[in-house]
Amino acid sequence: ALVWTFWHFHQPEQAFWVTLAVLVATCPCALSLATPTALTSATAHLTRTGILLRRGHVLDILTRANRVVMDKTGTLTTGEIRLAAIELLGDQDEAHCLAIARALESQSEHPIARAFRTPGEVLPAVRDIQPVIGHGIAGIIAEEPYRLGSASWLGISQDDEVAGLSVYLAGPKGPLARFLLEDSLRPDALALIQAFKAAGLKTTILTGDGSAQADEVARTLGVDELVKGMTPDGKLAYLKACEARGDISIMVGDGINDAPVLAGAHASFAMAGGTDLAKNSADAILLGDNLSRLLEARDLALRTRKIIKENFAWSIGYNLLVLPLAASGWLPPYLAAAGMSLSSLIVVTNSMRLNR
Repeated sequence: ALVWTFWHFHQPEQAFWVTLAVLVATCPCALSLATPTALTSATAHLTRTGILLRRGHVLDILTRANRVVMDKTGTLTTGEIRLAAIELLGDQDEAHCLAIARALESQSEHPIARAFRTPGEVLPAVRDIQPVIGHGIAGIIAEEPYRLGSASWLGISQDDEVAGLSVYLAGPKGPLARFLLEDSLRPDALALIQAFKAAGLKTTILTGDGSAQADEVARTLGVDELVKGMTPDGKLAYLKACEARGDISIMVGDGINDAPVLAGAHASFAMAGGTDLAKNSADAILLGDNLSRLLEARDLALRTRKIIKENFAWSIGYNLLVLPLAASGWLPPYLAAAGMSLSSLIVVTNSMRLNR
């Protein structure tokens, strides 16, 4: 309005064309494209490399996070748990204890349950199965209650625990057996932790496993903090405590136990091989269960932020440059239109660098 008013009183025949040039030249097309085009290119790049974003804030959080919190079983380890040995603690034989454990785990989705499954085996009938998240599973077999889970849940002294991963079976008269399990680290787990540390990120293992294997994994990987034997609510409370201290956390998990903390984290990633509940609660999914993709995602997020800043700098700089030219009558409408299109094209082309 001010431009039209000025030219109307000085050169009325130029008022319309100068005003039109100002409107065309200052059209915020490039400015409005600065962020969406960069985010779209980055999202497409992540999808091709094996990360499916479900919520758009993940890229922003990746650039600001200072702590990475990871589950142990199925995340830092392969989750391919094997039954290594059985130690009898009661008056029942090995075959009976194993059959009871397999019956209890027959309907469980936890990775430990896979160690007890044998296709085609006839199992004892079990009813009233009750998964106790973070502890184990209970059920009734032959009208007697049985529980399979952690030593602390079953009231077994921690002094009686052995190194490695183990679960215990208890019947109505007390402990019956200890099942010693094996679960190996993912090949890229150590390199991932080292890379996170090199990038200045604090690392935490947050696991419901209270066994000595959690300590072994933490020592092997050299993480900054180990928090073990946690319930789902305890995991979420830990994350909230980190947030209260000013930490911005990324959570990586795969199990039902991780669902609340995946939903409550600033940004979260679920393993593709994890439970459906975990994947539905997470902000992104690692399609190939490849932990190194997290590093690539963070690097891409940093590049995306840089590209967005460049886009804004160009868009604002262009408008500041052409506005005086258009308002003074030095820029005709057709050149203003060409400049506007060129500005938008530059922003889009710059954003597409993220797609390479």
